[in-house]
Amino acid sequence: MSDIVRAAFDIETVSPNVPEDEYPNFTDSQDFELSGAALAYEYADGSRETVVEWRDGWGPRAEIDLIKVLIDRLESAKTVITYNGERFDLAHLEGRARIAGAAVGERVHESVQSYLDGIKHVDLQPEAWSAYGEYTSLEDTLKQVGLDPVETLSSEFDHGVPHEEWPKKPSEPITSKDLAILGEIYLDAIDGKRSDVSVAVLEEMLTHYTRADVELLFELADARPFK
Repeated sequence: MSDIVRAAFDIETVSPNVPEDEYPNFTDSQDFELSGAALAYEYADGSRETVVEWRDGWGPRAEIDLIKVLIDRLESAKTVITYNGERFDLAHLEGRARIAGAAVGERVHESVQSYLDGIKHVDLQPEAWSAYGEYTSLEDTLKQVGLDPVETLSSEFDHGVPHEEWPKKPSEPITSKDLAILGEIYLDAIDGKRSDVSVAVLEEMLTHYTRADVELLFELADARPFK
């Protein structure tokens, strides 16, 4: 495989310490934990590859193990594309490395920060907000430049999540907000606390959504300047 020209990166998070009737503080890594992440690579020969990694259960050790895998996978990429990575994806990658690392007695955040200091980061959100208005979502930005977001429908996956826990209509596409709810259910199932949902099918659905988000970041970057 040839050298990586650029990578696209997107994290998924859960907020187990934030009450259901409250919003997390999006600038505070205490209000988030990493549940998974997707990385798409574009190689010098034009080929592409996508990898999705998920955390193997609750607890700081599992989160640190995920962060180490992500940094290892990102290490060869010197240009990283995100949508809101400056304030969220990369910010919380370092923040969670610092918080979870302190819990297990490891200074993992130092290697994370060292990597981030050495890359070229292309955050597409500021340009999108400047062109289309503040709080324009990734999905709406894609539509603005003529790209069709790939939808993930719950009806296509027999995951077993009860409707009272996740009242999503099967015909409605899954959004990033759904990933926070489903991520906690997934980690509970991984830890054996849930026998009513299929870990494999739930992971398949989460992976489908996460892959779709990160893979289109290359096309979105190439669609600039946004009009």
